[in-house]
Amino acid sequence: MRQKYRNDINIEREMILHKIYLTKTDVRNFMHWGNDKANRLFEACRQKCIDEGKTNIEGKICYKHLLQLTGINESDITRMANQERKIKDTPPSTKLTSV
Repeated sequence: MRQKYRNDINIEREMILHKIYLTKTDVRNFMHWGNDKANRLFEACRQKCIDEGKTNIEGKICYKHLLQLTGINESDITRMANQERKIKDTPPSTKLTSV
């Protein structure tokens, strides 16, 4: 079944990135994927950390590895989240009637 488009996805992503260290659930919510796909991405991020010679925190990944593997820019998320906030704060347009 197709999901309805969310008009606040980047606000949600921005809030997830503020955590810095992400869990599997964070990855799933960030990408809006199922468990299997999100778990594979999570493990790929953990492996990227190991390949860089760093130590992983148990059960978590650094958000920068997630962004590198997905090709998503943090600045783009911030910019789009700000746009979404502006849209939310704008009152709906009123219908113009002819006189």
